[in-house]
Amino acid sequence: MRTQRADSAGGAEEIWHELKPSLQNLHTPTAQQALGWLTLFLPPHGLGRGEGGWNERIADWMLLWESDAHNKLWSSQWMLLFAQVAKHDTQGLIDWHPYLPRLFSQLQWAFQVPVGTASATPPFGSATSPVAVTLFHGETHTLATTAGKIIIYTLATTMSSPNGSGNPTLARTGSGKAPLRGEDPHGEEEQPQVDEVMSQLEQLVDLLEQYFHPSNNGRSDKQTLLGMIQGKVLVNHLDLGVTLSPWGHFRPAGRWNKYLAKFVNSLCKHLNKRLAREASAHTHPGNAVANGHSSQDRQQLSTAAQRCLARLILRMADKAQYSKDNNLAVAACSALSQMSFIAPDLVLPLVQTRFQVALESVSATHQLNSAVHTLALCVRPLLLTGYADSPESAESGPVDAAEHKEAGAQAVAAAMMATLPGIDANDPRKTLACFRLYCVVLSSVGIQGGPGSLPLYTEEWVEQLLARVFSILANLEAPQTRSDHAAVQGNASAPASDSASFLLEGNSMFRPMMELLFARLPQDLQLHAIKQLARFVSTSTLASVTNEASLICNAAAWAAPQTCVDLLLKPLLGRIEEEVKHEGTAGSGRMSKVQETTLDWLVGLAAATALHLGPVILPLKGQIVRVLKALYSAPSKASQAAAAKLLSPVLGCLTAHYPQDQFAPASSPPSAPTPPAQGVQVEEWLGSKAVGGQTAQQRPQWHHPTPPEMQFAEELVQTFMMGACQQLQQIGGSSLQGGKYQKEQIQGLLLQIEGSVHGLRSALADFVPPPETQQGSGQGLSLIGAAAPLVGGSGARDTVAKSLIAAAGFIGANDYETLGILLRVMSGVLSRGAHEFQEANDSFGSWKNDQDVAFDPPIAALLFDQYGEGGGKWGRRRPRWLMVERAYLHNLWRASQAAHKWWATPDTPSAPLTSIPPMHKALVQQLLHFSLHSYRGVRSSAILALESCMKQFPAYIMQLLPVPLAALAKLPIPQADLATQNADLPSAVLDSLRSAMREAAASSTISADPKAEDASVADASKEDGIVQGATSLLRAQSLFRAVSRQPSALAGLVAGLMAGSRYSSPQAQQSILECYLLFALRFIRPPELASAQAAGVPYPEPIQKLLTDLLHIVGPGQMHWRYSLRADALLLFLLPPTDAQTATLLTQHYLRLVLSQLINQRRLGLTGLLYLLQQVETPLQGSVKQAVQAEVVKTLQTQAGFGSMLLEQMAHAHPTPGSANDNSAQSQMQKFMSMSKDDMVVNSLSASFDKLREWPYCVGTPEGIKDQSFLPRHARLAQALADVAPIEMQAALQGPVQDALKLAQDEDRARTSAAAEVLAGMLASSTTFAAASGSSSSAWESWAQRAFQAALAAAPLDLAEAWAAAVRFAVNALAHSSPQGMDALLQTLIQPPPPGAPSSAMVKRLKCVGQCLEELSALGITGTDDTNPASNYPPTHRSDHQLALKPLVSAEAVSVGRKFQRQFLQELPGLMARPGEALRHHSAWCGAILCDSLMWTAPCPEGSTTQAPAPMEAGPHVAAPNQSLLLRSDVEAFCDTIVEGMKAGAAVVSPDQNERGAKGPSSTAPSGPTPMDTDETILNSVLGAFSRADSDSGVQNISGPHQARGETTSDAAMTDAEEAAQTAAPSSLVGNAMQAESAASNGPSGANDSALTRQGSKHEEEVAQLGFAVQFMVQGLRNGAGPTLMPLLVRLLPFLLKTQELQTPELQPLSMESKAALALLKYLPLKPQVIPQVIDTLSTCDHIEPWAARAAGLVFAQYFWFRHCFLLTGEQGQQVQQLVVHMLSDKKLEVQNLAASSLSGLLKGTTPAQFEQLRRHFLEKVGAMFPAKKRVRSKGPSLPQKGGISLNEKHAALLGLRAFVLTTPYDVPSWLPDVLMALVKAAGEPAPIKKTVRNTLGEFRRTREEAGLAEVKKLLTSDQWDAIQDVSSPATYFV
Repeated sequence: MRTQRADSAGGAEEIWHELKPSLQNLHTPTAQQALGWLTLFLPPHGLGRGEGGWNERIADWMLLWESDAHNKLWSSQWMLLFAQVAKHDTQGLIDWHPYLPRLFSQLQWAFQVPVGTASATPPFGSATSPVAVTLFHGETHTLATTAGKIIIYTLATTMSSPNGSGNPTLARTGSGKAPLRGEDPHGEEEQPQVDEVMSQLEQLVDLLEQYFHPSNNGRSDKQTLLGMIQGKVLVNHLDLGVTLSPWGHFRPAGRWNKYLAKFVNSLCKHLNKRLAREASAHTHPGNAVANGHSSQDRQQLSTAAQRCLARLILRMADKAQYSKDNNLAVAACSALSQMSFIAPDLVLPLVQTRFQVALESVSATHQLNSAVHTLALCVRPLLLTGYADSPESAESGPVDAAEHKEAGAQAVAAAMMATLPGIDANDPRKTLACFRLYCVVLSSVGIQGGPGSLPLYTEEWVEQLLARVFSILANLEAPQTRSDHAAVQGNASAPASDSASFLLEGNSMFRPMMELLFARLPQDLQLHAIKQLARFVSTSTLASVTNEASLICNAAAWAAPQTCVDLLLKPLLGRIEEEVKHEGTAGSGRMSKVQETTLDWLVGLAAATALHLGPVILPLKGQIVRVLKALYSAPSKASQAAAAKLLSPVLGCLTAHYPQDQFAPASSPPSAPTPPAQGVQVEEWLGSKAVGGQTAQQRPQWHHPTPPEMQFAEELVQTFMMGACQQLQQIGGSSLQGGKYQKEQIQGLLLQIEGSVHGLRSALADFVPPPETQQGSGQGLSLIGAAAPLVGGSGARDTVAKSLIAAAGFIGANDYETLGILLRVMSGVLSRGAHEFQEANDSFGSWKNDQDVAFDPPIAALLFDQYGEGGGKWGRRRPRWLMVERAYLHNLWRASQAAHKWWATPDTPSAPLTSIPPMHKALVQQLLHFSLHSYRGVRSSAILALESCMKQFPAYIMQLLPVPLAALAKLPIPQADLATQNADLPSAVLDSLRSAMREAAASSTISADPKAEDASVADASKEDGIVQGATSLLRAQSLFRAVSRQPSALAGLVAGLMAGSRYSSPQAQQSILECYLLFALRFIRPPELASAQAAGVPYPEPIQKLLTDLLHIVGPGQMHWRYSLRADALLLFLLPPTDAQTATLLTQHYLRLVLSQLINQRRLGLTGLLYLLQQVETPLQGSVKQAVQAEVVKTLQTQAGFGSMLLEQMAHAHPTPGSANDNSAQSQMQKFMSMSKDDMVVNSLSASFDKLREWPYCVGTPEGIKDQSFLPRHARLAQALADVAPIEMQAALQGPVQDALKLAQDEDRARTSAAAEVLAGMLASSTTFAAASGSSSSAWESWAQRAFQAALAAAPLDLAEAWAAAVRFAVNALAHSSPQGMDALLQTLIQPPPPGAPSSAMVKRLKCVGQCLEELSALGITGTDDTNPASNYPPTHRSDHQLALKPLVSAEAVSVGRKFQRQFLQELPGLMARPGEALRHHSAWCGAILCDSLMWTAPCPEGSTTQAPAPMEAGPHVAAPNQSLLLRSDVEAFCDTIVEGMKAGAAVVSPDQNERGAKGPSSTAPSGPTPMDTDETILNSVLGAFSRADSDSGVQNISGPHQARGETTSDAAMTDAEEAAQTAAPSSLVGNAMQAESAASNGPSGANDSALTRQGSKHEEEVAQLGFAVQFMVQGLRNGAGPTLMPLLVRLLPFLLKTQELQTPELQPLSMESKAALALLKYLPLKPQVIPQVIDTLSTCDHIEPWAARAAGLVFAQYFWFRHCFLLTGEQGQQVQQLVVHMLSDKKLEVQNLAASSLSGLLKGTTPAQFEQLRRHFLEKVGAMFPAKKRVRSKGPSLPQKGGISLNEKHAALLGLRAFVLTTPYDVPSWLPDVLMALVKAAGEPAPIKKTVRNTLGEFRRTREEAGLAEVKKLLTSDQWDAIQDVSSPATYFV
């Protein structure tokens, strides 16, 4: 819930200063939480009141936003905050100028689109705090959506002179693309000022425009699918530990379609809102002042700005209109529609042209669907403004010229005729699109043929339309069509008549189209259409499309009631009479299937025709009665059901209120001829908020029943309903029920009542209330509304109820068909108003779909006001028929509510039991009986009706609850007491349930009933029905709410669930299990329990007794293990205890469970025990905790072998080797779905209790936790027990732990992991480091330290991650409880291995050190002085709730942590030169973590703003800043060492000389991936190479020791013996590579051997330092440290480029690492401060060697420019462009082609002036190099020209032109023909020029549609076109 509106003056400043300190350190999880609270609570409304300080806050927020990279939660929260501020900055207080480049650079990252070889999704990103995800997941908005909001509300806030900006891109007046049709390429008018936001938006559109095209569609990747899986309800309750592979982001294609669609929708949505707000402020200036805002708004969007914005949106929608992604295509169509109201002269010609092309297209027929839909949305602006056939005609006159309007009307009329062939049963999408078009046209303009109507050949169009509709119905009747459609609907086995075709789907406008058609036709044409319809229905019998044909009949009858009575209804009734008179099948007396099908068709049509006839049906009442009697008396159930189907609409049309002229136009057609310039008369649409009074034409005419109609309705009720009731009562009183009366007769009587009740609905008077409640007092609280006047008189409903009760007594229990009809009638009688409610709900969905097509957006007021038809209305407007339908549906809903809550008054907000009518109670009793029936259908119908009754009368709930509870416990089912009101479950019922639970617990197996085996099948089925009915009833929402509010009901349900073991049937047990699972997932603690825990008083008596019973029956051997497990789970719901005795018993129980043999019981015991030991928070906390601690101590003292058993059971909880390797989301989901329901409950409960408490609390989960070799909950239990009973725990666990560690750790890995967890818990307890009373040494000194050191030394590498996680767990706990213990542990870890130890020992140590460094960083011990946010608050700003954001770490702990960091920092330079791949990787990983921590500085520390709080007072840790400064100095020196080492190593492996081996075309290609390969290929190659090397050399995965999936294999392969040998003879892969390279360069061995020996060691060291630096970059980026390490990474970039391609095979692994590092680095968002250094580095790429370095520089420059172009100055952009242009003439062909591709991307974002200048430059060069000459076929390579122009220079000029062609792959700009002809000139040149020209022209033809090629052909001569054809598609001759 947001509190942004409930703010006071200065609230924003106070909240910002409250949360600002917690945002200073992003390494802590509290930063993301604080940002969530800031977004939630910060009130931006102060901007409207003129409050200051916002510019300072914006500056701070930008710094904070840029401090993290690729974190969706972080970015989305900041974008949401900026959007809110921009929206409320109505006075223009914020100066956005300084932040626009950085703001748009951040916004651009919201669009995850691929660039060149780059993936759409960044391969790395910072993790998100689990707590922040849980708290603010609902506040995470789509980044693209928020980006659109920010852009719209910052428009017109940054106006500047066109020449006044330092960035030329801010003066953009257009792009280099082709102007849209109707657009002036030179601009509309000179603007004195330039909107900088608009300029930035135009550049953004330039970059994104091509991604909207259908050929660039992005598909859903793996992450999208996983998000859908993780969104399931059950998964949200479980802690599945789902993690993605670090390299799992790289998958083919992207997800950018979703972001692009949301961006376009957001721009349009917020543009509507802003313009409406500005118009409202202009029209009603007092509203802003009344709302607390200044009446002086910011600068409004001018007309020119609106058109400019429309032009930009049009460019995106133009490409996306035919997108294969439905969401993007719909967004584009909607955008085109809305922009047509702003710039109709730009949009409408494009829409009409697209429609014509799609209509004429032969190869792309799918485009017609989108084209027709777009045209339908643009019909109204097209009719109002018209359009120009060509740009020239648009320029010749004003847009509202007569010829333009006439052209628009003619275009619409032509479209209606041209789309008739699209109505096809085989193409539903196209058919529905045509119907939408017709519906919008008929809603907008008349087709009567008179003045102001559409120039349409109406008669011909109607004739063809009806013919095609009838043809569709006939085709849908085909058996194969109906079966296929039924299969699509998922109900292939259902009858064809029960399934709906696509014509009745929710998004179909078939119904309103037909209703509009008949209502809007002229009278003569209307008569002709009705005759055509009558002829069709009289000559056809299409039973499977009865619903569709009935809809047409209803539409005709609604429009012309009298005509349809004569032509439709009367003939139909006559045919029905004839069919009923026919004798049945020979000899049977029954109707045949053919007769029943015919009757179903005829009755369906007649019923639909009669639905809205009203009084015109009265002349046929005699015939109607005869038909009904004949149908009811026919010996056929189908005939009787058809009679009910006919009776219901007849009663409805006589009694209901409904509009009679819903589809009449809102305005009458003009009587006088319309002036030519006025065109057609566009019908006015209405808004939901009317301005002024409505005209008589707009108000609907409602049907109010007349006395003759009411009289006829009364006759029908008396004849069919009351007569049937009397016969049923007579049958009930007869003694010959079973023999005299047939089943069909009873069903017929019930169907008569059903048809009457369904037709009357709420018009049937309600039950007669008890006498004491008839005279109510007070004002009623129910809504006012009525669907019809009352019919039948008082007591009619009671009479029906009596007859139904009588029928229930003599209908057989096995007659499920008759019982089903009976229950339907009971439901209709009981729930008055339910029919209206259901109809309103069902129809609202269809209404919403219709209004999504037929509506005018708020922005339409701009156009309608211009033509004097808007009336000043801003808001969505809809056709009159939609507004009338909404009013009718709303009236239905109000009538249903009035009938449902008739008893509601201020005195009786909830009806007491005594006010419920007696007959209502009697029916409920009967339904309760049927709810336990053996047939599932009967039970379901009864339970649905009971749920409705309980919602209407909540007093029923506690009265009915004993029945299902007794059935659940296998007790005698009582009779529901509906006479006495009970607030709680009766004590007698509760006692019987408790007794049943205890009896069930006495048996060790399910079902102790000895008669169970001898029970008959019928009895077993009845028993199953009782259980299934009881559980289904208990799952009802109303009953469950009572359970969650009443302690007695909760106790009764728990007792009933536990007593369910008395049933023996598997079906019964399955039903009980499902009920138990639903209860566990839905559980809500009753308020009385919560208040008792909060007040520290005992639980209510029912709960206290339930606790006692549960604790008694959960003892060992008391009951079946499944029910014992459920009892253990149910006990968790009642925690925490409120008294010491219960706490003692619970502690005993959970201590026993943690030693259980069942894993689920151990999990529950561990969860409960941890909760008791750590989470007791009641006023009786002291006594409860003392009781818990005393019981723990007692158990540890008295139970022998507790420690050994605990360790053994912990080991059993670990997965078997190999089963935990796959930790992907798919695997976790498969495991979850394969669980039993009991396992699901246990996992759900444990995850709920552990939620937000499970370590690690921060980001960066250790690998040991991911692979489940270390389970934190085990360590937490050991820590909690050690805190409570330190001496006893040490005595119990010391021996078992030492014994477990004496064995080889790889023999029993599970036991080793359990020992690591226990030892971690012991080390995490502060008692381990404190000497016990009477002892001179602590446990740490006596045994724990030696055990830890020995365990780490003996651990194999694949178990080192578990020990690293154990150390990290201990460090986290000791940082809060014992800094001295933390110091002792870290000092033990920092000690280097003894001399001679294998390098594997160092690797294991580094794993532990790295985890400790990550934990110190997460604790806030970083380079910033703002370590503890709460301690930095001044006294006036300190608050208690700050503890909820971050646990405080003492100053002593900070000093200990920084001491450890400094010690390891001093060790790191020595590790850089150490040999060994694994050692180098882990050293680099630790170094990256440490540098990230120590180089971090607070982005906006206190004192950086003008209103910062006072500085904190000096404390005991004032020396910390000095310590921090020393560390900062040391880490800067270490960074210099890394740079120098990489520089020296790069000089060794890739010296600056000519390319080795590049002596011509025969140069050997590199063995690995090339720089032109995609990032996915590069990274996957790196992974594959290292995976292969793991088996023999021990080289580890590049993704890092804490993230690599294949790490355990490589670690296991590197044994201690191998490491010892490696240490004895130090050499490494890169060292050997250096030796090989030196040998190759020095020639044969001999004279140079001594030099090689002298220099080998130095070279090895330099190469090792290079490898360390490269791996440092990889690890830093992969861990999300890029923003912090950015200055260092940029310094390393020049040397990284030189190592992209190393020639010797031994250096290939290092080369691949370098490629991976560069691939990762380009995804890092760079800050403006480092961009000049990157530009300088890239500027030198054109002459570095080898060529792969130049290619890599180009690839980097592509992505760098695309993602940072907003931050580049004009000069910097020119530098990048010059680099790319210069590389077009590179000596390497691969580099030339890559430069051309890069240039095409750069050109998309350049200014028009730069674009034109560069194009002319290349054209002039090509013209000079290739002068015009007569075309002759080339017979060989041409001779070089005089002047010495090289082939590279020629090729470079042509590649430049190729880049221009690739810039607009789908458009045809005016300059394109010249470029194409310039390319044709060089077609005869030798390779590679010839190939380049041919490929370019071929690409041009491939990417242009037929219309584009035709447009180019018009601009060229025939010879020129033939020349292009010859070059792009040369002829091939076959002999």
